[in-house]
Amino acid sequence: GDGCGKAGDGSQVIGLAGTSMSAPVAAGTAALVRQYFVDGYYPSGRPQDKDKVAPSGALVKAIMIHSARPLRGLLWDEDGGASVPLHQHIPNFQQGFGQIVVGAVLPLAPQPHETVVTAAPTKEDGTLAAKTLWLRDIDSLHTAES
Repeated sequence: GDGCGKAGDGSQVIGLAGTSMSAPVAAGTAALVRQYFVDGYYPSGRPQDKDKVAPSGALVKAIMIHSARPLRGLLWDEDGGASVPLHQHIPNFQQGFGQIVVGAVLPLAPQPHETVVTAAPTKEDGTLAAKTLWLRDIDSLHTAES
């Protein structure tokens, strides 16, 4: 089929894949990687004026390649015969270097007001007493029990 069909609510559902879809994602990710350096996020994970730098194209490309994670699954030949694991022989024509995951190589520092549940012990009445951390800045933490 052509990947088009009707959803249960009558709206169009279109399946799109291939380089026509991956190229815009890769280009947008490259722009975000570049902006990470331009805004001074490296090396602290927080924007710092003293760390602002214009990265080279080679650095942006290297970060994207290094962050790639192989896709899993099988590639079936057109005759329905033997299958080959997608993650064999990376890079390959099916997935290139894999899925770009820049968060794996360019971390961000915790942002203000992020809520993190660290534990959920049970109170005497059987309800959960979740301990929550509010990260206001990297050096001070406020904890509360609910």
